[in-house]
Amino acid sequence: MFEIIEGVKNTHSIYKTLMEKRGNEINECDDLMAMFMKEMTKRINDKDSHFFTEKQCCFLLSDLFGAGVETTVNTLRWFLLYMALNKEIQVNIITRV
Repeated sequence: MFEIIEGVKNTHSIYKTLMEKRGNEINECDDLMAMFMKEMTKRINDKDSHFFTEKQCCFLLSDLFGAGVETTVNTLRWFLLYMALNKEIQVNIITRV
């Protein structure tokens, strides 16, 4: 359990560093992170707001990164299975390389 908590802290630290670096550029960008940070900046003085916080941004970035990793892993898994089952395609690729 300790390793998981430390992993979350470490990844959130990386995301916070990314947010700090992007802080000056958010008005020039229209991606998800910039839009989230713009809204976060608007609500910074609202003490009753529990939305658009730095912590939520870190979890959002974590979810997006995790989804991308999972998609890539599944794609590579299927590609390798397809290649393992099709010898003629393996030969074709080897002769072209």
